[in-house]
Amino acid sequence: QGVDRKAILDAKAIYEAADEGQKKSEAKKAAKRAKKEAEKKAEQEAIDKEQAKINEKKAKQLARPEYSLFFFGSIGALLNGIIFPGQGFVFAYLIEVFFQ
Repeated sequence: QGVDRKAILDAKAIYEAADEGQKKSEAKKAAKRAKKEAEKKAEQEAIDKEQAKINEKKAKQLARPEYSLFFFGSIGALLNGIIFPGQGFVFAYLIEVFFQ
């Protein structure tokens, strides 16, 4: 009758084993690639952090002459923010005085 059932099952088992071996080797290759990419990404992040520190230091050096302007500007902003609520308190006091 041609090929017997055992020979067919043996051939199928051989092909499946070969296919599993190929999948395992592909998985190993993918894991190695992922590991290399992770190492490369970690290295790039370290370089970026160092560059950010250098840029921050440079910005502080460039802004040093204007520190006095920052100080006076902050005081002006504080006073400007206090004026509106202050007017509310003054008007509330005036209304209270007029109704007594």
